[in-house]
Amino acid sequence: MTLGNWDHVGRPGASCDGCEATFVELDDFYSLLFMGSDGLSRKEVCPDCYERTADEAFAFWKSTVQPPDASRPRPLDVNFLVEFFERLNAKKDDERQLQICYIVALILIRKKTLIQLPSARNENGEVLRVRFKQDADETVHEIPVPELTADKMELIRDDLGRIFNLQGAGGDKAEAQKSSTPPESTES
Repeated sequence: MTLGNWDHVGRPGASCDGCEATFVELDDFYSLLFMGSDGLSRKEVCPDCYERTADEAFAFWKSTVQPPDASRPRPLDVNFLVEFFERLNAKKDDERQLQICYIVALILIRKKTLIQLPSARNENGEVLRVRFKQDADETVHEIPVPELTADKMELIRDDLGRIFNLQGAGGDKAEAQKSSTPPESTES
């Protein structure tokens, strides 16, 4: 085992490894490192279980379960974005869907899933040309570049916010996801 690679030690769990009590926001807990024949292992324990196991630990630190950081953006599911893009791009007759398709294409370019090719012009105006980075046959997708005013952008932002359950839209789903993820901690 090399001391430079700590990936196997892991991140804090959602419950005590001693008594299996679930950690909730602002609960204190201890992270304990144990040195065994196969290297380091990690356990998270509540203060009561810490009193029983602290002497066996190689190292420890105290942490507090922090509330989710509202300023940190929720990660987007790129696979869902790809499927969403393909469905939107298949419907070339709906102007609103093409506007959303264009924005989703820009997001996928930024996520390095789509590769932007030189733009082109057709009878309807400028066209954004892209292909999927991992596409073996290198199919080129053409998306009309819409004229987006501030009002149109706000409507698209609201639509995407509802679709992706972003801040300010669909808080119930965000609450359900919050409860199913392990707590974040700050080490002290």
